[in-house]
Formats: sequence, structure tokens, C-alpha cells
Amino acid sequence: MLYLILILFLSVFMILTYSKEKKGYLKTITKDNLSPIFDESHNYKLKIPIFKKEAKYNRKIKSGLKIKKEELIKIVLNAEETQIVITDIYYNIIYKINNPIEVNLCSYDMKNTYKIEDNKNYLLFIRYNPMYEDNFKYSIKKYKHFSKVPLLNNTELQTNTLLNETNLYDELEKNSIHVIRDMKKNKYIIENFKYSESYISLPSNELSNKLSYKAQKDETIVMVTTNKKKMGCLNHVVEINTNTTSFNWYPDCDKLFCTFVIDNDIDDNNFIFYDRVINLDTKSDIIPFKLLIFTKEKVSIRDNS
Repeated sequence: MLYLILILFLSVFMILTYSKEKKGYLKTITKDNLSPIFDESHNYKLKIPIFKKEAKYNRKIKSGLKIKKEELIKIVLNAEETQIVITDIYYNIIYKINNPIEVNLCSYDMKNTYKIEDNKNYLLFIRYNPMYEDNFKYSIKKYKHFSKVPLLNNTELQTNTLLNETNLYDELEKNSIHVIRDMKKNKYIIENFKYSESYISLPSNELSNKLSYKAQKDETIVMVTTNKKKMGCLNHVVEINTNTTSFNWYPDCDKLFCTFVIDNDIDDNNFIFYDRVINLDTKSDIIPFKLLIFTKEKVSIRDNS
């Protein structure tokens, strides 16, 4: 009898010991918390996992993510337009997982896990669109031993797309001419044009394009950009921010170039355009997008007196 009680006690002890879990939570951060080089905008925010309660009240986030030899971290997400980015302390990317559902981190080579080294500092970022934050649900747990954790799923990595758009500069200009002609038929006059500049969007190391323009009242802006979905990039989004609103446009027309028309109705309206492509190889050659600025042709009133 004593033997059975001892066995039962040891079994309960082992279960409690090896299945012990520590619940974490995701903290929304800004570039001020970590680094000004991060690409933060209205529709692009960052969260990081925290397991220490006291860190919740620290303005500066300095601690990284670290696991011991037998530990496992399980992250379960139910959210749209999200991305998990795992880097070393120098922001070199280890893993980048788009629209994750379940991600398991462990120091062993095991099925349905991503391997990270034990006792080494990592940084883990979750990029997300705050438009969907009301429905953002998650669970993040650190287990003391991986053997007691069900590992049924692990969101797979997506391959990067290598693009070469260097032969599309002439097509961009031809499409711009067509837009100008169509606008002229509707009594619009071309006043100006601008090209975006490319940059690396950290911490994800995505190759993106960006342009700011201060518009005046009654100007009409037409954005012309390549349709990267036609070239195999499934996640292409344009973020447009103004003084009064912020929204996303998803270029998905039937042609190689897509256009988006905006009628501006206030003075000094500062537009910021981000042309983002997720999982685009940084060795890609992409052309800029172009803004065409129009004003309505003034109708002259003839004096017949």
C-alpha cells in the first residue's frame, strides 16, 4: 500500500514538475521603447512577449527571449494580418512567420517546432494591423519541459519571392501617360508627379517603398504601382495615412499596373504612402510607385453682354 502511495506521489510530482507552465502576455510597444529605426505607422504596430509581471510597468523594454534546455514556448494566435519575427539581439532575422496560428519554440530538433538555442537571447516581435485588434486573441505559455506539451501544429515558413522589375520602368511611364490622358478627358490638368523611395522595413527586413506628399484642397492624387500579385507576391498592401484617416489598399486589378485615385478636400493634408510586400527577397529589384497630382480644369465664363 505504501509502495502504491509512493508511486502515486512521484507520478503527481513528475506531472506537476514537467508540465509546469508560465503564462505570458503580449505588450504593445513603440519605436521609443526599443529603437527609432523600427518602421512604425498607423496600420503597422508591434507587440512583444513578456513573462515577468514587473516588466509590464517598465517603459524601456530591454529583456529578450530566452529558454532553458528542456523548455518550450507555445504561441497561439487568432488574428488577421500578423507576422512573427524572431531575431538575435542585433536584429538579424532567424525566423519570419506570416499569419501564424501556432508556433512552438524549443532547443531540440523536433516535429512541429522551430529550433532556437538554449540560454541564448532572442527578440520576438509580432507585427499586426491595429484595424483588427478588437478581435486579436492569443495564448503564450512557457513550459518547463517539452515532453508534456501537445505539439499538433506549427505554422510553416513561407518562401521568399525574388522579383526583378527593372524592365518595367518604361511600362510605368506608359501607364502614367494613359492616366494623364484619361484624366484630361474628364477635365483634369496634371500639375506635378513624384516617385517613391525604397527602404528596409525593420524588424522584418521587408523591402518597401515610401513617399510623403502635402496635398492642397481640391487636388486629386493618382497612385500608380506594379501589381505584384501578378508576379507571384501574394501579400501586397499599400498603406495610406493622412491627417484625418488611415486605410489599406490591396492592389489586385487585372493588369500589371494598378491605380488608386484620391480626391483631397482639405489644405495641407499630409499623405504618407507605404507600398509593402511581405516575404519579398531583399535582393529583389523593384521599381518605385508614382504619384500623379491633378487639379480640376477651371471653366471660363464668357461675358456675352
